[in-house]
Amino acid sequence: KGTRRRRDGDRFVTFVQSVDVKEVPHLKDLPQEEKNATWYTNADFEVIKRSIILTLRLMVAKKPVGSDQCTRGLEFRTPGGAKFRKQNQLE
Repeated sequence: KGTRRRRDGDRFVTFVQSVDVKEVPHLKDLPQEEKNATWYTNADFEVIKRSIILTLRLMVAKKPVGSDQCTRGLEFRTPGGAKFRKQNQLE
């Protein structure tokens, strides 16, 4: 189940009695169609990069970011965020 805490704050670990095993096929045994659906293509990466650039431009301009865009992890990709991160690394 995972790590738990006792009332006194000490941690302890519990284990589940049953085990679920799932077989994972080797890459060479996957059909090409499934391989193509599993990994990003270069075109996928280009779309992702363009989307990130558009989101960063909105962030830098302090404009609202749409609900279909996510800023998580992009904070330090802005000029202000990069400067802040660099200052923290120097301290």
